[in-house]
Amino acid sequence: MSTEKKNESAIEADNPIPLRQNVEEAIRRYLEDNQLDGKDMLIAVIMPGGLLYAAVRKGNLEQAQAELARLAADMDELSRDLVVMQAVAGELTVAQVQ
Repeated sequence: MSTEKKNESAIEADNPIPLRQNVEEAIRRYLEDNQLDGKDMLIAVIMPGGLLYAAVRKGNLEQAQAELARLAADMDELSRDLVVMQAVAGELTVAQVQ
């Protein structure tokens, strides 16, 4: 593993939430920028292989939407786990004080 890759991994380990949010924002921008529009429909109708083009574009968009949903679910689960861990840590602190 290169030094650059190790540094990136260390940064991600220290700051997982901001990097996940950056990925989420990038996926949202991709979805906004690549929506099927009138130009794509015109290509699908006029060009040979246009239906294949539209199907691939639609598949890519659906894959990005699924990735966004998975990422959101992962972030929700991590947030719940963090709350549970903080509650357990609070109980341990109270037990140590007593």
